[in-house]
Parts: sequence; C-alpha cells; structure tokens
Amino acid sequence: MNTMTKSNKLPPHDSNGFYLPNGEPHSRGYYGLPTPPLEKQVETALAYLSQLKPTKQPTFSSYHLKHCAEHWGKRHGMEPYVSNGALIEAAIRLGLVIKPDNINAGIGVSKHDVEASKRQNGRPPSITRDCRLVCNRAAR
Repeated sequence: MNTMTKSNKLPPHDSNGFYLPNGEPHSRGYYGLPTPPLEKQVETALAYLSQLKPTKQPTFSSYHLKHCAEHWGKRHGMEPYVSNGALIEAAIRLGLVIKPDNINAGIGVSKHDVEASKRQNGRPPSITRDCRLVCNRAAR
C-alpha cells in the first residue's frame, strides 16, 4: 500500500505544496517562490479539516480541499485564502492519511462530511470533477 500517514516520511513541502520527486521545489514559472505556509492559513485549514471524519484511504486532493477550506474560512471569519501547502501542513498535523501526488496530495477525509460541509457553506468553484480525477489517480 502506497498510502502515507504522518508517521511515514513525507517529501518536503512549502506553501505551494509538495516538492518535486527530485527533492526540489517547483520552479518560479507557474508557482510562487518556495515559502513556508502562513500559520493563519494553516489554522483555517486545521479548523476546517478537524470537522471531517478521517478515512483510511485518500478521498480528495489537497487542491480540492484547499478550496473547500477557503469557502469555510470566509463564512466563519477566518482566512479567505488557504494555500495548497497550508492544507497539506494541516493534514500532516492532524495525522490524516496523505498520499503525495506531485505538488498535490490525496487526503483521507470522509466524502460524506465534505459534501455536507459544501451544502452548509456554499459549493466551491467548479473544480470538483478535476480534483477528484487527480485524487483518484493518487489513490492508485
């Protein structure tokens, strides 16, 4: 099984997400310079993720969940922006199942809980299908 948890060694990450397989951060091209995730963003992601039941397998990509955390944060007076790396850092701190997939990660949280949260907080942008495809690929 390739699924990783907090107890396993994960690749380094920054605010953009996980580093490349060669251990280097992504180039400046599409992504910003490598910087640590901002603690305020990590706190928002922690508050959002802590409401979701953990699962034994990755169910959503970190990129999808970051958008869910942003919507949740806006509605609850927390950070309106959460970086991919902040979401990954929060998942690590909570000990959730994490499976790196390039810059993103599959994160193990309840599909039912995520969908219920979306209904309460308004649906995130129409990225759901694309992000689930990425996560499904990560789960293999």
